Amino acid sequence: MIFVYPPQTGDLLRHKIQHRPDRQALVQQHILEDTTIDPSLHERQRLLKRSRLLDGLNDKLAHRPGPLELVQGNILQPSNELVNAIKGQDFLSY
Repeated sequence: MIFVYPPQTGDLLRHKIQHRPDRQALVQQHILEDTTIDPSLHERQRLLKRSRLLDGLNDKLAHRPGPLELVQGNILQPSNELVNAIKGQDFLSY
């Protein structure tokens, strides 16, 4: 039986470094950001972009319909307990 041993760590690292993708390929795969602006402005641009995304998300969350609106629009089906409680037929007792 022939045993194949893994290559030495140094050989493996040397191989990976020789075959790593260039910077432009990493930018195209959205792994690195394209930094064509002045480095002093890059962090401010990133924070502004994040802030705008956060504001947009908070605005959308504030205006989304609640559970009762979804039930009224037949988007969400109410549970049997909720239907009975609304009709006044069955109340949960504790």
